[in-house]
Amino acid sequence: MDEGTRIVTVIVGIVYFCFGLPFTVAPLLIYIDLHNDVDSLGELIFPLAFSTPFFLFGIVIIRFALKATRNAIWPEDSTLKYGPTAVDAELNTMDVEVGPIWSHDDYLERKDREWANAIPGWELTGHWRTTIPGQMSVVGYRKTDEEGS
Repeated sequence: MDEGTRIVTVIVGIVYFCFGLPFTVAPLLIYIDLHNDVDSLGELIFPLAFSTPFFLFGIVIIRFALKATRNAIWPEDSTLKYGPTAVDAELNTMDVEVGPIWSHDDYLERKDREWANAIPGWELTGHWRTTIPGQMSVVGYRKTDEEGS
């Protein structure tokens, strides 16, 4: 996502948040106002049943707004979206597609930040190779010794 799209997404997320907020707050205000004036539970059922869908709609809108804003500010890490390509059960190793790696220096710069702790119970072997030039590379993992952990 480029910077302009991220800024627009944050603004849209804030607008949706502000749009959904009254839907969640108004039913609570209705309940608080009626709770003090109503003598029986029967008189509360209609206002509660009427306002519940609005409250739920507001929650869905706010959740959408917060998720969109979060993804715009902190984009989801897509480095391990491809999953393992080859697993060697005897050696307890596997290769995982991670997108393009441009050089060994690029690998060294990114390995701790992006791949080192990405798969619980597995550690990097330090090996990587390009499978599709300019498009895809794989990094090697080996299963960690669980007894020592």
